Amino acid sequence: MSKTTLYNQKGEKKGEVELPACFGVKVDDKLVSRYIRYLLEKKREAVANTKDRGLVSGGGKKPWRQKGTGNARAGSSRSPLWRGGGVTFGPKSIQTYEPKMNLKERQKALIMSMVSKSKDLVVVDKFDIKDPRTKNALNILNKLPVKEGSLMVICPEFSDATYLSFRNLPFVNFTKVGNLNALDILKTDQLIFDQPAIKEMAKIYPNVK
Repeated sequence: MSKTTLYNQKGEKKGEVELPACFGVKVDDKLVSRYIRYLLEKKREAVANTKDRGLVSGGGKKPWRQKGTGNARAGSSRSPLWRGGGVTFGPKSIQTYEPKMNLKERQKALIMSMVSKSKDLVVVDKFDIKDPRTKNALNILNKLPVKEGSLMVICPEFSDATYLSFRNLPFVNFTKVGNLNALDILKTDQLIFDQPAIKEMAKIYPNVK
């Protein structure tokens, strides 16, 4: 089981913390790619919606008599053959695009996305800000070994003051362990966990190997 340095809010080294066993999983790019497609398809909404001949208005009267006109017989102007008529086998807004992917695969792909970012992983013993000011959040980040770019701060629970302090930082995504998303993780340059979040990960994903 691998270990990493544990810091406090002042940027001081407090020792080492063991990472969950799930962080030892080998990254499979194909599985992660499938999971990303799964998430994107889940977000997709069916917008196009067409009407068949039973839904378009008009066409209740027979256009002309059945015989004797020289025209082909027609029973309604709502026919798909007519301009302004219904659409045959057109798209419907009731359809879904969600692909199939089982829970174990999704969990494993999520962990893999975090493992791919674990090279610069930072673990803090606890985020606890009493006075809700953006300046306080910036002071903490400036003392930690974080690089330039987007950051994701992950906690199982956090106080209102802590959340409000990080909320206005455009380069920080402050989230809970239960709300982790592979799309957000892969778009982030560096992950920052607090120690309770590491313990929570071990409880939620004990069987991911």
